[in-house]
Amino acid sequence: MRSLEEQLLHLKSDIEKAKTEKAQLEGSLKVLQDELKSKFSCKTEAEAKRKLASMRKELDNKQAELEKRLDAFDREHKEQHG
Repeated sequence: MRSLEEQLLHLKSDIEKAKTEKAQLEGSLKVLQDELKSKFSCKTEAEAKRKLASMRKELDNKQAELEKRLDAFDREHKEQHG
């Protein structure tokens, strides 16, 4: 019978640990959601994913434009300096 009581105490301890971990994870999730709202004006994960895709596309476009301008600069520099 003592073993059964020990098992019960062990299970109660595991449950309390799981509750504590759940509360910590919920707190972390809330912090991340608040950060998404304040920094990126996103209320949901789906919104954040769309925003990220848009930002990546914008970054790719700007990178391509920069490369294009650098190539033009290199060509002009070579023409002027032979």
